[in-house]
Amino acid sequence: MLLFAGDPHGRYRHLEDIARSHRPAALVLLGDNEPPTPETLPILNRAAPVYYILGNHDTDREEALLNHEGLTGGDLNGRVREVAGVRIAGLAGVFREKIWHPAGEVQWACRADLAARTPKHTRFRGGPPLRQWSSIWWEDYAALQGETADVLVSHEAPESHRHGFRAVGDLARALGVHTVFHGHHHEDYDGEIAGRRDGERIRVRGVSDCGLCDLDGHRPATG
Repeated sequence: MLLFAGDPHGRYRHLEDIARSHRPAALVLLGDNEPPTPETLPILNRAAPVYYILGNHDTDREEALLNHEGLTGGDLNGRVREVAGVRIAGLAGVFREKIWHPAGEVQWACRADLAARTPKHTRFRGGPPLRQWSSIWWEDYAALQGETADVLVSHEAPESHRHGFRAVGDLARALGVHTVFHGHHHEDYDGEIAGRRDGERIRVRGVSDCGLCDLDGHRPATG
């Protein structure tokens, strides 16, 4: 069983409980994870393999971002990983006009270019400013366009949500996925968008903050 976890915002008790009771094949965190300590994700990973993408709040504080580093190999952003026989593609972060917003043009395609034009004292670890580590970057989006996957996990929603973006749906179509899971909006809902072929549909599952659902969109029993 694969479980997709909506924005924990630093709350992990429910994930620890579900990992111990259900022993899922993997837990996939949909952003705004904000692990409170460097040990949070490694400890959870001992009960069930953990994968994640970042959300916008994961760069509100340095600690929120750095506390992901203890989970080696868990970052799904800009790549496709086979997890329990399912090919999962990850698109972390949110659209920001300073970097790229679908309503406008790409301002900065890659991190290295922005870092080179950023004063040293405002760079984070030699890269872009901290906030932009949770932006959607064209270089990650483009890297995924040539891949194939079964599932796309993103923090932003596709066009199925009233605050979603067709660019996320376009990526899902390019990947050929059957399902998109997203967080960010703190809503549990089932939706769908057009697939890449006439009559084809892609299922979309929004997962609420601290929510959980499996690959079929069902919420696992707890308690």
